Amino acid sequence: MKKFVLLLLTISVLILSCQKNSVPDLSQQQQELLNAYVKLFELREKYSLSDSAFIDSSEIILNKSGFTPEKFQNAVNEFKNNPEQWNIFFEKAMKKLNKTKASANSG
Repeated sequence: MKKFVLLLLTISVLILSCQKNSVPDLSQQQQELLNAYVKLFELREKYSLSDSAFIDSSEIILNKSGFTPEKFQNAVNEFKNNPEQWNIFFEKAMKKLNKTKASANSG
């Protein structure tokens, strides 16, 4: 019986520690922000910030994502003001960007 209780306690601790280290999911609006951020990041790799193609494409990306340039910048700044949230957001953005690049290179 003691072994069973000890085993149960050990499993509980492991489960709780795993949950603590997991990256929380983003809300729908945060996911839209993430998608727009990644698309704009890709766009910056192709064009300079002053290029009309960048400006036009970025407006389309933001509009499709439901953001104005100001709302987008404010949302990004909210993440940046909280280093823990920014790290989570940025990590997810880089993973998504790497997946996109890997898909483009393999296809």
